[in-house]
Amino acid sequence: PDSSKPHLLSAQIDMKLAGNYTVTVMESGDAVPLNLLGSPFNVVVNPAATDPASCKSSYPLSVVAGENFRLEIRTFDEYGNPTNYEDDDEFLGWIGGPQDKDNAVKLTRSRNSFVFRDNRTFADSYRIHVLHNKTNTEVANSPFAFRVAPSEANAPFSFHNIASDTLVDTSGKVDLLLQVFPVDEFRNALSSATGYTVTVNRKAKGEEIFELESPSFSTTYPIEKSFEGEIKVSF
Repeated sequence: PDSSKPHLLSAQIDMKLAGNYTVTVMESGDAVPLNLLGSPFNVVVNPAATDPASCKSSYPLSVVAGENFRLEIRTFDEYGNPTNYEDDDEFLGWIGGPQDKDNAVKLTRSRNSFVFRDNRTFADSYRIHVLHNKTNTEVANSPFAFRVAPSEANAPFSFHNIASDTLVDTSGKVDLLLQVFPVDEFRNALSSATGYTVTVNRKAKGEEIFELESPSFSTTYPIEKSFEGEIKVSF
């Protein structure tokens, strides 16, 4: 170019990593390179808008009935930079299918993340949808599947098959079925548990104890012609 006339030199840099940068422009023609007027320049690159597909999540795959459940969403732009756009970002979460969106609640902000909290007492499998409200787009990996398992067996709520007025025909030998149906404090049935026993106390034979183990929690007790005593189920 004609050095006697002013001219424009330009350079373009595509910055994808957010942060503070220094841009230096130097004249290379001299023996000792010199910064041009105003160089070096300070440049701040801010994160781009939150990208739902780049958001990251953390949550437990399983909790027990009555335990608090917590799903955390951390926000990022499409280049992997953490975002913190409190005014623009709002997330909605709900349990169920797309048809249950009317039951959505707003996720609460916790520092640089958004949190969905829930507490379920019914043992089952569930799915959580999380939607970025501004873009009307669900975040990465949504819906999130988790399971609520029964809590510990609860003896007062569990039941057995021997009623106080059970009638047994003792004209011949009878195998009496003794069975326990364990549940937790929320009445969720348990498929495994420990600690159930059936105690049979007969005047003729004394005390006999039977351990009931999963999955059937059952045993049979032979009664020949007559029975005098008591049967007790304990935990």
